[in-house]
Amino acid sequence: MFKSFFRQAQTPGKIIFFAVRAALLAAVLYALRASVFSGGKIELKSLCYFTIQSNLLVAASLALSLLPFDSGAKTKLAGFALPAITLTCLVYNLALYQIWRDFGGAGYSLARTITHVVSPLGFIFVWAAFEKHGSFRWKDVFIWAAYPLAYGAVSAAVSLKYGASLYFFTDPAKGARGLLKWLGLLAAGVMLICLIFIAVDKKLSKSGKKRA
Repeated sequence: MFKSFFRQAQTPGKIIFFAVRAALLAAVLYALRASVFSGGKIELKSLCYFTIQSNLLVAASLALSLLPFDSGAKTKLAGFALPAITLTCLVYNLALYQIWRDFGGAGYSLARTITHVVSPLGFIFVWAAFEKHGSFRWKDVFIWAAYPLAYGAVSAAVSLKYGASLYFFTDPAKGARGLLKWLGLLAAGVMLICLIFIAVDKKLSKSGKKRA
């Protein structure tokens, strides 16, 4: 199996494919290590952040994609990670910060820039440029959206119960009604992101068939 893989990889396109994915994986792992470890120990609280969780999904998807076998699990994990890491990018760069104004400041250290900018944009590029397309289904939107929505719901519940929140949009001061409104907006946004990726996948699949 491995000999066959390396024989097939001896083309410029496949070498570039492998190198780009490996480089992105190395960058994401570096940023995760810098974000999660402190004094040689894991900061458990950091694992509660959606940024860390979505980047772990990206790292797992990239690592799986480098293995020398074809599997539907690769496509499924990539599809699951795409909306999550896109949400991380949009919320951080447009809501928590404004990247056009704040880039270069404390919110954009090397590790944070990787997890909130390089990882999302790089992963989307790798998926669009190197993945086989046409396997996403419209019903996948419910599977992909389940994780961000569950995270939002749990965050809101914890916020109300303990009076503390990791993010400003789950601030307990908003009250139950305010948090429900936020969850509604989150649901609409996540569903839209998922639908866009499925539509793009179908479009790229058609374009690839025409070129073939």
